[in-house]
Amino acid sequence: MVEQAQVRIQEAMTALVDDLDKTYLRGIQRAMHLCAAVCCEKTENSVDQVHRCIESCSTPLTQAQSFVQNELSQFQERLQRCVMTCQDRVRDQVTADTSEAQGWRLGALNLGKSLLVAPAAAVHRSRNATAHFP
Repeated sequence: MVEQAQVRIQEAMTALVDDLDKTYLRGIQRAMHLCAAVCCEKTENSVDQVHRCIESCSTPLTQAQSFVQNELSQFQERLQRCVMTCQDRVRDQVTADTSEAQGWRLGALNLGKSLLVAPAAAVHRSRNATAHFP
């Protein structure tokens, strides 16, 4: 039962990361490569100037990846706290007449998937409010 919940949460996390990559990060990555190509076309620039130009092209992607990673890390921390809270509740509800598996069914299985909305919503809000995303 718990393993099924973990698999569902992992699948939802994988789908979320894939969606964020396709929806936001790939476009930023494409823009970075196009920008870097323009830097390389400037034959009048020195090697150092070209390297600085290419480096500046990667800044938006680095910032966006850092933002997404931070949101996912915060989500994982919230999920861990939630699981610990749920485990405490299950321990409180488990009696001599109740198995631990039955206690988990009382509330532990619906935790993580509903929490996945938080990191996705944060990225959507950030995209609308800041320059992390083009």
